[in-house]
Amino acid sequence: METIDAGDVPLETIIGELLGPEGLRRMIGDRAIACFALVRPAVTPAFFEKLIQNAEMVDATMRQHVAFIVFHGKESSILRRHPNRPAYYKYHVDGLSMSQGDIDLSEHQGDLHFRDDLTDAVRIGANKKTNSTVARVTEVAVSHLATRFAIAESTMPCLLFVDGTDLAHPVVVSLAREETIKSLYDDALAAISDEFRRLEQYWALRQNVGWHIRGQRQANETIVTFDSQNSRLLARAEALVQELENLDDPGNADVAKNRGLVEEKTAIEAFCSKFQAARNLDERVSVLSATSDGPALLMLQQQLREAEDAKKAAYQPDLTDKNRQAYQVIARSVNRLRGELGTAARKPYDTASARLHILESELRQLDRSKTDIQGEIRRATDGLDWLIEAKKRAEATIAQGADFDLGTKMIAVEESEKALVSRGYSPAYLDRDSPNAIAVVRLLLERGEIGASRHGQSKARKNAMLKILFLAANPSNADRLDLEEEQRAIERELRAVKFRDNISLVAKHAVRADDLLFYLREEKPDVVHFSGHGSPDGIIVREDGNGERPVANKALARLLKDRGVKLVVLNSCYSQAQAEEIDRSVPAVVGTTDALDDEAGRKFSAAFYRTLGNGHSLAEAFRDGGDAVQLHDLSDVFQIRGDASTIYLS
Repeated sequence: METIDAGDVPLETIIGELLGPEGLRRMIGDRAIACFALVRPAVTPAFFEKLIQNAEMVDATMRQHVAFIVFHGKESSILRRHPNRPAYYKYHVDGLSMSQGDIDLSEHQGDLHFRDDLTDAVRIGANKKTNSTVARVTEVAVSHLATRFAIAESTMPCLLFVDGTDLAHPVVVSLAREETIKSLYDDALAAISDEFRRLEQYWALRQNVGWHIRGQRQANETIVTFDSQNSRLLARAEALVQELENLDDPGNADVAKNRGLVEEKTAIEAFCSKFQAARNLDERVSVLSATSDGPALLMLQQQLREAEDAKKAAYQPDLTDKNRQAYQVIARSVNRLRGELGTAARKPYDTASARLHILESELRQLDRSKTDIQGEIRRATDGLDWLIEAKKRAEATIAQGADFDLGTKMIAVEESEKALVSRGYSPAYLDRDSPNAIAVVRLLLERGEIGASRHGQSKARKNAMLKILFLAANPSNADRLDLEEEQRAIERELRAVKFRDNISLVAKHAVRADDLLFYLREEKPDVVHFSGHGSPDGIIVREDGNGERPVANKALARLLKDRGVKLVVLNSCYSQAQAEEIDRSVPAVVGTTDALDDEAGRKFSAAFYRTLGNGHSLAEAFRDGGDAVQLHDLSDVFQIRGDASTIYLS
């Protein structure tokens, strides 16, 4: 349950924005529907107080296609089961929720934001005073909703279902004026929940078959094309390896060229290094003396030296004008020769530097070719590895398909579709990937399966009771099983079933052998459910000191005989032998033929007791449990013995 901080925004504005052209659709998605409870003002506080207190029950029954919205005045409440999951995914919206995110109020600055502190004030389990105050202000919301959709007070109490894509055609489902909360479940939520479950089971079966068919087709295509693809990649890899080896062959022209380039580059780098290390022009000429430019440079150097000697000889402290002119001519000659020598000495270095850049470029090109080939070899090798893994996966998929029993599952899809068509759904509607939820509610109303008016009053439950004794043993020296999670899953389902008020679940953990006798005598259960480890020799219980011991099959059968137990469920490994013995002592028993996966045990139990609690036969409950296991691609090892036609609650 989450609460919106509406600040000073009037409630009618919130409702107006929510029921605007895009408001509801944006909040709950295209195919989900919103549900508002409308009750007469005289009973509004008590009704909504109970509604908040029973939010978890409403949440479980509305499933995930209906967003149940309750307004608490300025502190509007958004109830949802999974606050960390997206508001809209696939074809589900979290049950008892409006959405995640914010409501954008175009007439006001800012948005409405969820406030945890406000949520704490009105959440399930809040004190009565707070709930009463919150419930009273919902009368304002009821009044606005009734006006918006033209709901007469005489129609109340009722549920108003609104499609986010078509606000003009809501569906109104009547509730009983007395025991309205009870009517909420009996006359609406239970049937709606069951209907969505039927649709979900059909779509899940169809999707499972579709996945199998596509998976098998793709797996076979992978196997068929493997040889040609493998040969192509292998040939490519071999050709690349040969090409790489050719690059390293001493007789290869590119190898010889590369070696020559490297040698030339080394020599030029040595020359450039010596030239750069020279401290003056004479040292540079000395470095260049052994080169082809050496003789010309040495001759030019000799001319420079002779000119410098002549300059020295011509210099006198007191030069006449004539002698000064002669000296200047000699000095200009020295400068010219020095410039020519410097330029001539720099030219071989510049030529070598330019050549060095060319060599480096050519060598990089040769190296890049080798690197490119190596990269292509890696890619080809990776492709071969991926192809081999793909073949292994395909072979595993085909092997799993052998146990899939496609024919049986396709028959199940056809039977499920026929059953839904007989209920009024068109094949075109069923061909969708998700239900248009408003159509489901409208169909149920047309069939007379929801609404208090079909009886004139809310259905009354009979007084038949069913007591389930949940026994769990998880010795510390054995593999740990999540038995508490299994108990929680069963309890969650039983809170939402049709006959929840007629069912009691008593859970006992860390069971010892002596406890079995004590609990049977004291609790007098109708159903005994054992969850834990098992073996062909018996169920495994605890001993003092964290030890374990099996309870022999015959001893267990004798213990259960003539104690009024109607059903025994052995949710443990290899319990077929126990079931065969117990079958002589009780009307019906469920066991397992092999090792049992922990998750499969939880899935079976949750679906099994949900179906029993909704008034269906033991056979139907057993089938639903097995279907729940297989829908999650888990191994179904459950077996039933005895009279499976029994209906415990009706």
